[in-house]
Amino acid sequence: MSIHIWEQNGLGKAPFSVVGLMASDPEQCFLESPYNVDDYHTGSCRVCGIALKNNFLIDSADGNHFSVGCDCVQSSGDGGLIDDIKKAKRTRRQLAKAAERKERQEQWAREAEENLVNFYSVNSDEVITVLSYTGSNDFINDIVRRLIQYGYISEKQMVAVIKAIENEEQRLIDEADALPVPVTDSRILISGVIVSTGVTENAYGTRFTGVVKDDRGFKVWGTVEEGDKGDRIEFMCRVQPSDKDPKFGFFKRPTKIAVTSA
Repeated sequence: MSIHIWEQNGLGKAPFSVVGLMASDPEQCFLESPYNVDDYHTGSCRVCGIALKNNFLIDSADGNHFSVGCDCVQSSGDGGLIDDIKKAKRTRRQLAKAAERKERQEQWAREAEENLVNFYSVNSDEVITVLSYTGSNDFINDIVRRLIQYGYISEKQMVAVIKAIENEEQRLIDEADALPVPVTDSRILISGVIVSTGVTENAYGTRFTGVVKDDRGFKVWGTVEEGDKGDRIEFMCRVQPSDKDPKFGFFKRPTKIAVTSA
């Protein structure tokens, strides 16, 4: 059995292992050993004596600690050490990427803080309106998160989110003012706007349906064979309130239909 060349040179007993890397950039250094980095006498290669920029930290089986360069690891012919060097280089690249990522994130945070201050001073009313939102609209909440995280949003995003907040506020007002669906066995006049349309498939074929918002505020769902979303519509029908929401109901057998395009 051959003796390891480093063992012949008095560097300790084999097997040897790479336990760390000291590089010129401290962010790329690591040590996977209970010993202190000073124990490895970094700065020059223990094998050839050359000054080192990248010090690969070596442990021997009998407790010796020293530094070598990449070339001396390659010339040792030790396949395990060569694999360790490759792993150490991968770790260094990962550490370098992590350092770059951290630096970018810190820069973004600094820019976000500066932009947020500028945004508050220029658009204070709009920003306060957005940050004061407490509803459940997914779009608005996403914009709020962006504003908090990055410190600013685009002008188009600001216009869109303010419009969405205004629409939601108006919807809540309309819902509060809406009358309940009439409770009656008689046919009544529905006069309002088609707010949505759809198609229902069943055993009897295709059925075109829609939701109509009556001028009195309540909404009803049923067959809508004429008109599109946004059109005004009038018809006579029977209605039945929903068990879950008195301001929503169902209509059937609409007659005397009149549609005015939007």
